[in-house]
Amino acid sequence: MPKDNLLLASLSSDNRESLMSRCTPVELPLKTLLYAAQEIPRYAYFMTSGLASVVVATAAAKPPR
Repeated sequence: MPKDNLLLASLSSDNRESLMSRCTPVELPLKTLLYAAQEIPRYAYFMTSGLASVVVATAAAKPPR
């Protein structure tokens, strides 16, 4: 339900209905990689429940000791 996602809930009814008509609900297993570095995303994900994190590796990052 869009009310569970603030971005979707903030859209006008017409825009939300247009977008939602092209969406497919999916359940993602734990540790699913949504986007890989240097790749163009194929899909957009609008989370309505659960937890996601963004992990970024930089050239200056040092491995933990």
